[in-house]
Amino acid sequence: MNAKTWFVLGASLGVLGVAAGTFGAHALPDYLESAGAGTDIARRQNWWETGVRYQMYHALALLAVAWIADRTKSLLPGLAGMAMFVGTLIFSGCLYALALTGLTFLGAVVPIGGVLFVVGWSLLALAGSGLASGSQDQKPSARERLLSESQPAHKPPSAQAPVPNEPPEEPA
Repeated sequence: MNAKTWFVLGASLGVLGVAAGTFGAHALPDYLESAGAGTDIARRQNWWETGVRYQMYHALALLAVAWIADRTKSLLPGLAGMAMFVGTLIFSGCLYALALTGLTFLGAVVPIGGVLFVVGWSLLALAGSGLASGSQDQKPSARERLLSESQPAHKPPSAQAPVPNEPPEEPA
């Protein structure tokens, strides 16, 4: 995936994280009370808050993935982004479902998302270290592309062009 895709995914996770946080702060307690959560409300709210927090961390991380993906030809940023995105779906998604339903077997799935987070951050670190070393796989920055596009192209003299101070050939 390209940098634009990672940027849009990161921003989208951020928007959804803000919405989930708002729901958790304002509507979740009433929902849990009406669902009969009883004494489990505080624990479920904590699960929800943890899901939102990690979703927001990884929304920002995907913006970093977009930034690095824009500067390198390497596959590492894309792999890091994929691990983080899928990790967010599993980790935060299962915590949200756990908070809403109380189905505790979902807690066994959550660590899979956590492992994907670790893999994603590790790959992001490797991708970033490639930038620092000045590897040959780097793309020109947006600034460098704009500067090179604004420069007039130098055209080599054409072999067909007449040489100055020579009369043109007469047709035979």
